[in-house]
Formats: sequence, C-alpha cells, structure tokens
Amino acid sequence: MNRLRTRAGLLVLALLTTIPTPAGANQPAPSDRTITLVTGDTVRISADHKTVVPEPGPGRDVAFSVHRSGDQVSVIPTDALAKVGTGKLDPRLFDVTPSSHQARALPAARTNENVELTIRHLDRSGAATGDYLDYLVDRDSDAFYILPTEADGATKVLAPKGRYLLDSTIAGGSANLGTSQLVQPALNLTVDRTVTLDARQAQPVEIGLSDPDADQVMANVFYGLTQRTQGWVSGIGESPGTEPVFTAQVGPSVPALASEASAQFARQNADGTFDGTPYVYALSESQSGKYYTGFRKIFHRTELAKLTPTFVGPASGVAAVLPVSDVPGVGGGRTMGYGFSGLPAAPVFYLTGGTPWLFDASIADSPDSEFVSLRDRGQVYKAGETYTQHWGRAVLASGELAVTRTGDNLQLYLPYTDADGHYAFSEGTLTVIRDNRKLDVLSYPFKGMEAYPVPAGPGKFRLELVTSRFTSTWTFDSTTTAGTTPLPLSTIRFLPTVDDHNVVHTGATHELPLVVSTAGTPRVQTSTDNGTTWRSAPIRATSNNRYVATVAVPAGATTVSLKSQLIDAAGNQFETVVTDAYRVTR
Repeated sequence: MNRLRTRAGLLVLALLTTIPTPAGANQPAPSDRTITLVTGDTVRISADHKTVVPEPGPGRDVAFSVHRSGDQVSVIPTDALAKVGTGKLDPRLFDVTPSSHQARALPAARTNENVELTIRHLDRSGAATGDYLDYLVDRDSDAFYILPTEADGATKVLAPKGRYLLDSTIAGGSANLGTSQLVQPALNLTVDRTVTLDARQAQPVEIGLSDPDADQVMANVFYGLTQRTQGWVSGIGESPGTEPVFTAQVGPSVPALASEASAQFARQNADGTFDGTPYVYALSESQSGKYYTGFRKIFHRTELAKLTPTFVGPASGVAAVLPVSDVPGVGGGRTMGYGFSGLPAAPVFYLTGGTPWLFDASIADSPDSEFVSLRDRGQVYKAGETYTQHWGRAVLASGELAVTRTGDNLQLYLPYTDADGHYAFSEGTLTVIRDNRKLDVLSYPFKGMEAYPVPAGPGKFRLELVTSRFTSTWTFDSTTTAGTTPLPLSTIRFLPTVDDHNVVHTGATHELPLVVSTAGTPRVQTSTDNGTTWRSAPIRATSNNRYVATVAVPAGATTVSLKSQLIDAAGNQFETVVTDAYRVTR
C-alpha cells in the first residue's frame, strides 16, 4: 500500500492557508515567520495565521497534535502532550498565534452549576496510561478547556454543566504503540460522569494507492466542530518516520461535526524529499456528523481528476506548490509544499473528484528573489476529467477587490492578481485619506477584513497602497450607510501574451490587451527604463470594458513598466504604477 518510508519535506497544517518556501530557498515567503518551540521543533506561521508548518527539530521524529479555536492555534509534539497536561510545560508555550482566545479555567469549587467529570485512559495494550492530553470543547459556545493529565491515567475535574465534545490524544509512550485520537462528540454533563477512553477502540489510518510507483507522503484524519462563532478544528496524522496513528469516535454523533481522511503520494527522491516530483496524488474523503473510527481505502486513478498547472518563470525560477482540500466544516487539511526548480514546471496533480481543492503557489525568479505567494479560490474537479491552468503570468497588479462600507466602518480587502486571477498580498503600507486629511497609515496586509472606522457623513476618500511590486491609488466619494455597501473601486487587468518563461516576444511594438472592471476609458503610459521616462500608449476599444494598448519597445529593452489611470462616470479614479510589469525580448 505504498507505506511511509522516510521522513521528508515540510508537512503543513493548512488551516487556510498561505505558502511555505521551496526547499533550498534562502528567503522565506512574504509575511511568514518561524517560531522555535521549547522542544526544539520549529513552526512556520503565515501572516493570516491560517497555515502552520511544523517540522521536527534535529534528531526528532515526532508527530504533532494541532488544535485551532478561532484564531488561536497550538502545535504540540506528541511526546510533550503529557507534560502539558501535568503542568510541567505551560500550554501557552505551544501557541503559535497571538490571540486573546485562550483555554478557559476550570471551576475550583463545587457549585450547583458544575459537575464532576472523571476520565480514565487506557493505552493500546489495555493498561492505564499517563501519556495523554484531553481537551473539553463547549458545543454551545466558543469555550474550550485543557484538562490535567494524571500519572495513573485518571483525570478528575469539575466542569460547568453543558454540552461538550471530548478530544483525547493518547500517545504510544516508550512502548511505541502508536498515537490514538479518540473523539467523543456528544458528552452532555448534567450530572457527575465517568468516561473510559480505551485506545484499543481506535483503528488504524491506512490509505493506499493502486499506482505502485508512488510513495506515500502522509496520511491523516481531521475533524471540525461548528461552534457559535469560532469553530474548533483538530487532527492527527502520520508522517514518514513517525509511529502509526489510530482514530475512533466514542459514542453518538452530533450534526455540527464534520471529518476528513486524507493522504498524499508523490515520487520520492533518494534523499527522502519529494522536490521535483512529476506527479502528486492528493486524496480526500469526508463525512458529516461524525468522526472516523480508523480509515482504510485504496484509491485508483480512474476515480480521480487530472490537473496540470504550469508555473511560469525563468529557468532560474523556483516554486513551491500546496494542494489543499477545503472540506466544508473542516477547512484546509494537512498538506505538503512540493518544491520545483527551473521554471516552467508542470507537475500533474491527481485529485479526488467531488472534493473542493484550493491551490497555493509560491513563485520566485530565483531562490534569492522575492516570492509571489498566489492562491486560487477553490474548485471542485470532476473524476475522470482533465484540466489545465497557468500560474504567475504577468501582469501582477491590483485586482479582485472587496471593499465595502458598513455604517462608518470600511472593510478593506485589496489583493493583487496574476493574469489568470490567482490572488496574493504584498507587504507594504495603506494610507487612508479623507477630505485631504490623512487618517492613518496601516501596515499591509492586515489580518482578515477588520472594520476600519472613519468619520460619519459624506467625504472624499483616497486610499494609497504602496508595495514593493506596485502602487495603487483609489479616489472615491462615500458617506454613512444603513447597511453594507460596496465602494466604487476600479482596477485594470493587463494581459500581455507571455510565454511559459513569462516573456513577451516582440518587435518594435506589440499589443497589450487590458480589461477594466468598470465603464470608463483607461489611459496607459509605458516605460522601458524602469520608470525613468514614460510615453503614452495608443489605446483602442475592442469590446465592452476591453481595450488594446500599443506598446513601443526600443532595441535593447528587457522590461516594460506600466502607469495607468481609469476614471468612471461618477468621477471615481484609479491609478496604478507597476515597475517592470513584464519582460520582453526582441
């Protein structure tokens, strides 16, 4: 069944999602940061806190127990679980995101509002064990509790009356019995209760593939619980070199639960990595209302979709690609960053049909260059069908905006896109101006779509976004709204005819197609000396909101920079400057 061979690569818990750096690259993907845990293991966390990349420290072959509640994410190596539960290690040492949402404190004294809960733990040999960690998750609120671990395997606590989910990870200990995750979705506490969690109930996670040449990268099971506002996600997985994992649901199901079993296969190199693999099998199966008690299945290529994405760039270019299943109620599962050197690269991805799949791609012109971290919005692929895509094609510029006003709060979502609509964010600043008065200079990107308060009443606003790749400015009128109202921000999408090295082959001139997001005649200037001098480009309309500019290219030019403007019928204005927007050769 193409079982795991050696530990390889970076395993990612994609809690939706950004991108790790390709193996061997010297610069991290923009906005990522790396945290070293007290155990010596490292975790790279994305700026939006939705992707964590745990990697064992030197000489350590451990699995990781990962839990998320809202924006609070913890990553605990399985050999540290009991130390957290006994208080030898503070659980906050394993929090990899700053968050005010923390585990609640259990009641210290008995009252009419709480009950006594006793949990007995047995390992896979049937013996009482003190090598475990329990979470008690409130199904009716966003609260969760980390329960104490006892050496004799019997945890006894006071808990508020309520409806809970009990999540227990029982490690294999020195006997190397394997790690078991037991989930009791419906633990209703109205009176004192005693629960026995027996790791022998858990069944193995064994996912196979009929392709004998593919090597297994990982196999894992995750679940998600829909709570009042936050949601709870937890899971366990086996990686190359780690002991096997087992899972079980204890007791009845609840409708708010969803779970996923997934695995990936690829071609493994002699050094244990999967870089440059010509194919990746990304497999996923999910169910609603319950957790998996083990999972055994052999997948066949005939039940999969075939996707060939081409990642464009120069021969010196590198890319890292993550296929992420996006199961409703669970979110992104565990995945891996597959590295490719020497672009273009066109690996084949065989994907489970019917599962929503997201892709993230981190692309750079060289390992030392700034990375472009692109993602798509997800797609369900049909088994037996063939698909193609292109990633990273010029021009990278502002697009796919979502800017609204609710009352006197602005929601500011200002990504940029490649020519094919994959979106990304670039580090920079966003200046907010109202009636010629600067309100704020914000670091960008900032998390999510937080509301930015502005003065009440009408005003003329100006947003100035400055990044290392481009600058964009929007000028528009806005006033207090009764509900959520989209704001009139425009964009221009440039679509040069590039090859797979992202180069336009040109003569003295070439045509540059462009699409505007709103009615209005664009103006375009071009530069072939990195923006030192500019010349106007003649433009003609071809259809609704579509135009073609004629770009002059003198001998010896290697790049084209773009400066453009668009004014709509209401006078709202968009301006952008993209330096070295695309490469040219004559």
